[in-house]
Amino acid sequence: MSKRFTDDRLWDKQWFTDLTPAEKSLWFYVKDKCDNAGVWSPAPGLVEFHIGAPVDLDAFPRKCNGNIEVLPAGKWWLVDFVEYQCGAKLNPDSKPHAAVLRLLERHGLPSRGMPRGKAYPQEKEREKELDKDKEKEEEKEYGEYVRLTDSAYRKLVDAYGENTIRTYIQRVNDYVPERKVGPYKNWAGAIRTFLNRDKVKAREKPKATVCEKCGHEYTGNYCRRPECNT
Repeated sequence: MSKRFTDDRLWDKQWFTDLTPAEKSLWFYVKDKCDNAGVWSPAPGLVEFHIGAPVDLDAFPRKCNGNIEVLPAGKWWLVDFVEYQCGAKLNPDSKPHAAVLRLLERHGLPSRGMPRGKAYPQEKEREKELDKDKEKEEEKEYGEYVRLTDSAYRKLVDAYGENTIRTYIQRVNDYVPERKVGPYKNWAGAIRTFLNRDKVKAREKPKATVCEKCGHEYTGNYCRRPECNT
């Protein structure tokens, strides 16, 4: 059984006082039932059973003054949960903090879940690597919000086909303003989350054949190396 801090000043905040009694109960239910990274998976039937009243789960996050973000997979994230529960800085050498850091990374929220202006060592190194990658390859616009490098776009297309990827790029572009989320650091990851949620399977890779002339593997009907086609 875990114990969690509660902010008694919540009752003085306008956005909270504007909630209905059932919605106030839902707020505390989510805070108590979310994992240690502040992420909760909506369960409509279970919510109504515990609260004893119907609540519009689609509308509720928009009433919470930016305190709840709906993630691409449909889960809810209490954006200030980690900072309030764990303090001003997470220490990766602390077992409880390390467990939170692993959860944040599993949800794709390693740096965003940290207290503002803070970052743990592994994340700093990852940001340096990302900065280097950005210098090498520029992101292009795919609609109003989605940004992908050429290599990221090609990987998605190779895995799922261009028509499928263009469809899901549009879905992500529509999702951002509708749910008031983003921008995402990893747009390709957001698109894959949507694909996984819909159980869209990647295409099978064509089997490679070993060329009898050069010994290299090739896909298709013949080896395209120049020395093998003379």
